[in-house]
Amino acid sequence: MIQSAVKGDREAFRLLVARYQAKVLQLCFQTLRNRADAAEAQNRAALLDVQITNGKQTSIVVVNHGSGIGWALGSPAVDLVLQVPGKLKTQVQSTVGSIELSNLAEVDVESNTGAVTVRHIAGNAAVHTTTGQMDVEDVQGTATLSATTGVVQAVQIGDNLDVKTTTGHVSFRDAAKDVHVDATTGTVDGNLTGPIGGNYDLGCTTGAILLTVPGNSSASFTAQSHFGSISGSLPWSLQQESGVRHGSASIGSGEYQVNLHTATGHIEVDTR
Repeated sequence: MIQSAVKGDREAFRLLVARYQAKVLQLCFQTLRNRADAAEAQNRAALLDVQITNGKQTSIVVVNHGSGIGWALGSPAVDLVLQVPGKLKTQVQSTVGSIELSNLAEVDVESNTGAVTVRHIAGNAAVHTTTGQMDVEDVQGTATLSATTGVVQAVQIGDNLDVKTTTGHVSFRDAAKDVHVDATTGTVDGNLTGPIGGNYDLGCTTGAILLTVPGNSSASFTAQSHFGSISGSLPWSLQQESGVRHGSASIGSGEYQVNLHTATGHIEVDTR
């Protein structure tokens, strides 16, 4: 019955809960001497720790238990802790709750509501959130990130970086190759400690674009803003056509192309 519940059998899980929930609640109350605390402890008892030791593909499903199971107070809280071999690709889908992944070969994450943290990935990382902050750090491959509502932060991306957001601030630091950011509402903030290593296309509808790059980079810059200024320490050549501000500049031999565009917001590029 336990194995069936772990595989996602709702009836097996319901029977397990029905069999043991009263005993668990009684034990918690005897220990804590407080009904609310006991109920919380009982809910937290729905803890599933899984260790995968071999195999190429494994699926683990935690079903949405809901109130129909008959918990004494409120809905159960479920913690899922996974230890998997570092060579495996890991795919995670979550409706409600935070996700933390680290030291894996490749990850594919989809979250409706909750923060997502991804660190130390040897290959590619794909992360999508509907509502919640996203923190991605130290991805050796390509990072493909999308969010409907929430802040997106990407640090130390070894290959290409692609970010798409509807509402939320985007920040990135130390992306090694091409960078593409498409933001509807929110500031785009890039900060590089090493020279630009690829082509950039940074755009937003409502929000500023801020970029800081090392002075030893080699890139040509173009900027366009309908209702904002174009500024910074770059040697901008500025002009205005039909109410739209345009700017161009170059550092080094201009090896890479950096295209910056916003409808409502200013553009600022500085060198360090």
